[in-house]
Amino acid sequence: MGEGRLIPGAYSRRFTGWFSRWIGGMFRKRFNAVRAEPGTSAVMRSLADHPGPVIVLLNHSSWWDPLICVLAASVWAPGRTPAAPMDASQLQKFGIFRKMGIFGVDPDDAAGLRAMTRYVMGIFEREPLPTLWITPQGRFADVRSPIVVRPGAASIAAAACRSDVIGAGSLRVVSLSVEYGFWHDQRPEVFLRAKAVDPPPAPSRTGGWRRAMEAAM
Repeated sequence: MGEGRLIPGAYSRRFTGWFSRWIGGMFRKRFNAVRAEPGTSAVMRSLADHPGPVIVLLNHSSWWDPLICVLAASVWAPGRTPAAPMDASQLQKFGIFRKMGIFGVDPDDAAGLRAMTRYVMGIFEREPLPTLWITPQGRFADVRSPIVVRPGAASIAAAACRSDVIGAGSLRVVSLSVEYGFWHDQRPEVFLRAKAVDPPPAPSRTGGWRRAMEAAM
């Protein structure tokens, strides 16, 4: 645990590939279908070859949400290097998740935001095809509730736009909405909708990104 109680990830492409295949089988057993709104696949596939960093925002309504990230990454952007935050206390219990690029932060530590921003920026500036998967609400929330995001994702987006290595034009941000529902079958279905987040007028400022992210989500 370093400053801001951050546990670094230890990404392994081989382990992530194996785990992604296992997750695919798990979804086939537990869900009747995973459905994407028309246009969603095009938005997500466009991330595969994007030369700069990507941030994917997800709403957080279910235990399944992190596994949706694994599934989406394996289907739409398997060549990108993933990173994702997780509560440090939980990651200490499930340390194997570090091999998928998951890193641990203390959401209640004031220094955690600065530590997370520095850590992700290091990945963004070092890796050729990095992707941050994040649920910026920071807590479970009903899909019918108004979206209120914490500043973490917005802070990282602003820092990337200020970076001499990255710059405002290289960052892409996408909102991936997730909902789960039952129909006539025993098993539920997953519904996905992706939308590009338009950069704010002042992309180097956290507040502008926060408003843009909330509006898109």
